[in-house]
Amino acid sequence: MLSHRDIFEELEAEVEQNIVNRKHDEIERKNHLIANDNLIVDCLSKEVFYIATNSELNVSRFTEMHDAHTIVQARCLELEA
Repeated sequence: MLSHRDIFEELEAEVEQNIVNRKHDEIERKNHLIANDNLIVDCLSKEVFYIATNSELNVSRFTEMHDAHTIVQARCLELEA
Protein backbone atom coordinates (compact mmCIF):
# COMPACT_ATOMS: atom_id res chain seq x y z
CA MET A 1 0.00 0.00 0.00
CA LEU A 2 1.28 3.45 -0.91
CA SER A 3 1.98 5.86 1.90
CA HIS A 4 1.05 9.51 1.83
CA ARG A 5 4.73 10.26 1.24
CA ASP A 6 4.82 7.96 -1.82
CA ILE A 7 1.66 9.55 -3.25
CA PHE A 8 3.07 13.03 -2.62
CA GLU A 9 6.34 12.12 -4.37
CA GLU A 10 4.44 10.67 -7.34
CA LEU A 11 2.34 13.82 -7.61
CA GLU A 12 5.45 15.96 -7.31
CA ALA A 13 7.13 13.96 -10.10
CA GLU A 14 4.04 14.37 -12.30
CA VAL A 15 4.00 18.12 -11.70
CA GLU A 16 7.69 18.38 -12.60
CA GLN A 17 7.14 16.28 -15.72
CA ASN A 18 4.23 18.55 -16.64
CA ILE A 19 6.47 21.61 -16.32
CA VAL A 20 9.13 19.95 -18.50
CA ASN A 21 6.48 19.01 -21.09
CA ARG A 22 5.08 22.57 -21.15
CA LYS A 23 8.57 24.04 -21.61
CA HIS A 24 9.25 21.54 -24.40
CA ASP A 25 5.96 22.46 -26.11
CA GLU A 26 6.77 26.16 -25.76
CA ILE A 27 10.19 25.63 -27.36
CA GLU A 28 8.55 23.66 -30.19
CA ARG A 29 6.05 26.48 -30.76
CA LYS A 30 8.85 29.06 -30.83
CA ASN A 31 10.79 26.90 -33.32
CA HIS A 32 7.71 26.69 -35.53
CA LEU A 33 7.24 30.47 -35.36
CA ILE A 34 10.90 31.03 -36.28
CA ALA A 35 10.62 28.55 -39.17
CA ASN A 36 7.45 30.34 -40.31
CA ASP A 37 9.16 33.75 -40.14
CA ASN A 38 12.09 32.36 -42.14
CA LEU A 39 9.70 31.05 -44.80
CA ILE A 40 7.99 34.44 -45.02
CA VAL A 41 11.36 36.22 -45.38
CA ASP A 42 12.43 33.70 -48.03
CA CYS A 43 9.19 34.16 -49.98
CA LEU A 44 9.40 37.95 -49.77
CA SER A 45 13.01 38.02 -50.94
CA LYS A 46 12.11 35.76 -53.88
CA GLU A 47 9.15 38.00 -54.71
CA VAL A 48 11.37 41.12 -54.59
CA PHE A 49 13.95 39.37 -56.79
CA TYR A 50 11.21 38.37 -59.25
CA ILE A 51 9.81 41.92 -59.39
CA ALA A 52 13.31 43.42 -59.87
CA THR A 53 14.20 40.86 -62.57
CA ASN A 54 10.87 41.38 -64.31
CA SER A 55 11.39 45.16 -64.25
CA GLU A 56 14.86 44.74 -65.77
CA LEU A 57 13.42 42.50 -68.49
CA ASN A 58 10.68 45.04 -69.23
CA VAL A 59 13.22 47.89 -69.46
CA SER A 60 15.40 45.73 -71.71
CA ARG A 61 12.45 44.87 -73.98
CA PHE A 62 11.34 48.49 -74.11
CA THR A 63 14.88 49.58 -75.07
CA GLU A 64 15.02 46.93 -77.81
CA MET A 65 11.60 48.01 -79.14
CA HIS A 66 12.63 51.67 -79.04
CA ASP A 67 15.86 50.89 -80.93
CA ALA A 68 13.95 48.82 -83.52
CA HIS A 69 11.42 51.66 -83.92
CA THR A 70 14.25 54.18 -84.44
CA ILE A 71 15.82 51.93 -87.11
CA VAL A 72 12.45 51.55 -88.88
CA GLN A 73 11.92 55.34 -88.78
CA ALA A 74 15.40 55.93 -90.24
CA ARG A 75 14.73 53.37 -92.98
CA CYS A 76 11.38 55.03 -93.80
CA LEU A 77 13.09 58.41 -94.08
CA GLU A 78 15.69 56.88 -96.42
CA LEU A 79 12.97 55.38 -98.58
CA GLU A 80 11.09 58.68 -98.69
CA ALA A 81 14.26 60.45 -99.70
